[in-house]
Amino acid sequence: GHSLAGIFIEAANTHSNHIYSNKIGTDFTGTKSIPNTFGIAIYQSNSNLIGDNNTISGNNGAGILLNDAGKNLIVGNFIGTNGSGNKSLPNHTGVVLSGRSIQNKIGYSSIVLPVTTRNVISGNSWDGVKFSGTAVVGNVLSGNYIGTDITGLLAIPNNRNGIILSDGAPNNILGGWKKAEENIISGNANAGIFIKGSNDNKIGGNLIGLDALGHNRIPNMTGIYLEKATNNYIGGDPDIELSPNVISGNNGDGIFLSSSDFNHLTTNIIGLNPNTILQIPNSKNGIQIVSSRNNIIGESSEIGNIIGGNGEDGVRIISGFNNSLYLNYIGTNQLLLNLPNRTGISLNSSG
Repeated sequence: GHSLAGIFIEAANTHSNHIYSNKIGTDFTGTKSIPNTFGIAIYQSNSNLIGDNNTISGNNGAGILLNDAGKNLIVGNFIGTNGSGNKSLPNHTGVVLSGRSIQNKIGYSSIVLPVTTRNVISGNSWDGVKFSGTAVVGNVLSGNYIGTDITGLLAIPNNRNGIILSDGAPNNILGGWKKAEENIISGNANAGIFIKGSNDNKIGGNLIGLDALGHNRIPNMTGIYLEKATNNYIGGDPDIELSPNVISGNNGDGIFLSSSDFNHLTTNIIGLNPNTILQIPNSKNGIQIVSSRNNIIGESSEIGNIIGGNGEDGVRIISGFNNSLYLNYIGTNQLLLNLPNRTGISLNSSG
């Protein structure tokens, strides 16, 4: 019930602290809100470890706020749920990075730690995770459940987006190459991932709109939504240690681009289960592009996207120019199974 934060860490010479096994914003049972403004606020302090087994919920602002903070590690926390990870106990926003926040890690870590690394970031009133500002650079978000319960099988929605990158946040990574780095981003009220006015980010190795087993729908409204976003990479590439995204089961489009240019979408599975055999449709289009130019859908040398089973078009381009499609499987997979969209590719206006 503190007016600033449950835990406040400030200044460069205050670093390398370990925060674990606390109830922050709740009573001792982790089931009832006793709100602080922020759960944990870290200003200008580096190399702190937050986790594991904190319940950081019920706060009026962010559960965790990093501002001008670098190389912090956030692992194994319940952020926006009760202490069992099976019911909502919302913060306003789960985790916020702002100011000059660089090289922070949220979730999976290759460092051997005696803790659980997955965060459950669900049930928050606004966004699950927010990266905001041009100096929020080089952060990694991987191996988390965002919008689901602790099992990854049931929805506990964040009431806006699962993840939002806004106000120019560049060069961050969502996901990874290893199975342990896979984010489950499902069940959120708006987009699973919303990239708004932010550039040069990499998104790969995530399940977006499915449960943790990849078997059943836990829909976001849209899987990934780009607005005024440039030069983002969405998909798999072993050279940059990203595996494919599976973007299926969402209530709207799998991927939606609006006024977004020079983005690269490749090696995604859109509208199917992870082994590309069963249809788990996005209710609208696999990919929809509006007022956007010079985006590449697919790959010029190897495999592109596998886009099948969607409720409307596999790829719909409403307006824009110089958007390219290369070497995609649309309505089928590598085995040439019949996995139809309503229409394969739809071009309208100046698309």
